[in-house]
Amino acid sequence: MEVMKVSGHTQINTFARYINPNSQAVKRAADTLAAFNAQAGTHETSVELVN
Repeated sequence: MEVMKVSGHTQINTFARYINPNSQAVKRAADTLAAFNAQAGTHETSVELVN
């Protein structure tokens, strides 16, 4: 429920589409967060993907 709130989903059916993303979706999300952090001045560069 916390993740739903953070992601802005109000319906479990919509949120359920994103529970098991494929590797491309995970990479896209990581790249998007990295770009956001770069703009915000955050210098965290280590990424660990857990499968």
